[in-house]
Amino acid sequence: KREPTGLYSRWRAGYPRALADKLIEKLSLSPHIDDSVVAEEAGGGRPQPHMLHLLMERAGIAREEGACVLKCGDTVRDMEEGCNAGCGFVIGVTSGADSEAALKAAGATAVLPSIAALI
Repeated sequence: KREPTGLYSRWRAGYPRALADKLIEKLSLSPHIDDSVVAEEAGGGRPQPHMLHLLMERAGIAREEGACVLKCGDTVRDMEEGCNAGCGFVIGVTSGADSEAALKAAGATAVLPSIAALI
């Protein structure tokens, strides 16, 4: 489901696959994401980069090309994961778990009030 802009939307979760699939369905995310991965499929969860690296690989993005990847999340662990994966854009959102100061301290390149501000 490549967007007209040439962007892909991918989703990753530390939950088991069955729960992740239920969340994707419950939140009506299927039309908006191209791929998803869970920690057990990637060999580890946050803050390790394994889930992001697997999604990058599936999209044909080499790890050395991580500067073109945007990682968005609401926790310190999300920011650490994006930094560890070499993402060029690590965006924190304050509508979730952690504060702006905590997200910035964990490596966020920018902090927004919500994911909606990114769209």
